[in-house]
Amino acid sequence: VRLDSLAAAGLDVAVLTDRNMLNTQLISAPSAGTLLLPGTEIQLTGEGKDRPFIGHMSVFPIDPASDVNHRPSESIASSIDTWRGLTPYKNAGDLVLQLNHPRGVQLAPSKKLLPTQHGLFAIVRYNQQEPVGEGANTWMTRAEEGTKTTALDFDAIEVVNRFSLAGYKNVRRDWYDLLAQNYGITGTGNSDSRSLNVEQAGFPINLVDCKKDPFDPAAFVAAVKGQHLSVTTGPVVSLEVISGEEKATPGNTLKGKSTVKAKVRVEAAPWIPVHMVRLVVNGKVVKRHTAEKPLMDDVLRADLTWDVELEGDSFIVAEAGWPLDKKVKGVGKPYQQVAPGYVPLGFTNPVLVDVDGDGTWTPPGHILPPAKNPATKKEGPPKKDGPQKRDGPAKK
Repeated sequence: VRLDSLAAAGLDVAVLTDRNMLNTQLISAPSAGTLLLPGTEIQLTGEGKDRPFIGHMSVFPIDPASDVNHRPSESIASSIDTWRGLTPYKNAGDLVLQLNHPRGVQLAPSKKLLPTQHGLFAIVRYNQQEPVGEGANTWMTRAEEGTKTTALDFDAIEVVNRFSLAGYKNVRRDWYDLLAQNYGITGTGNSDSRSLNVEQAGFPINLVDCKKDPFDPAAFVAAVKGQHLSVTTGPVVSLEVISGEEKATPGNTLKGKSTVKAKVRVEAAPWIPVHMVRLVVNGKVVKRHTAEKPLMDDVLRADLTWDVELEGDSFIVAEAGWPLDKKVKGVGKPYQQVAPGYVPLGFTNPVLVDVDGDGTWTPPGHILPPAKNPATKKEGPPKKDGPQKRDGPAKK
């Protein structure tokens, strides 16, 4: 049924990542035009005697003959080294290592986000008040002896996990902070489909900018790792940044000036509401367009050109869909019938702008989170969780 739904959705490629196993039976099954790539989801283990599970990482595309049984590691970095040593899928040439749901998992649309449910950044503590590598965040840059690998040497980070708007808001902030500190990790969105009655298989969708026919596994992997990718649960967002005769799209660097033009197009099916389009510079929304009518018959929902002032080398991302900073009424029909519990979201990966034109992109640096409203109730310290239960195979 899941394979049929992937094919019906018109997906060109689907990556199958069962936990600590390879589903070779499904990979070899007919897929009605959807290419199935083999992968696995592995459990990251913490340090110490018990080595509790502290997060999940996907590895793809891998050779179907690979041994993907659970391998406890001394550290996150050593785990990355271990799994990067797998043999890639035929003609792929390389692997993608993706950190999954780093701020936890929301098990159902009606339930709250569980930060310490396999959420690496919540369990090991990524403190957004401090730069990477400092204070509580020193674990993130501690180099593995011999390989110099660190706990942040992932190729991709799952910004959207299935339907979780709360998770998206949290990881979105993490991702922007990492980009601002020169960690060029690709932002993705994934279905994490485990049951037919909760998640939609293959949704969110990653739109990868690479040659389709014939499919080139190496080009696909390079495009994913190179940030030539946008994510959607409905709105399809494209971004082009222009400086004079020079242009750049996500995954590329533009030699620009302190003023550039950002062209943003948003397309969506008539039944998908698009409330807002946002332009993000160095993690902050600097431009926004609010739709008069979220639902329209036209597929083209926005075709915007904004002049953007930059103070120095910067990264630019375009977003569209659901408002993040104010409450609106429910999604409504027919979107909620097609994707119950989801909201329409879309975003690009970054365009880097080398404002001074010296040939080197200088990151803007750590982004402090917004100050909390002093009138709001202060939260107490997070509860301590013991080692998580070791669970069996599940589909990603």
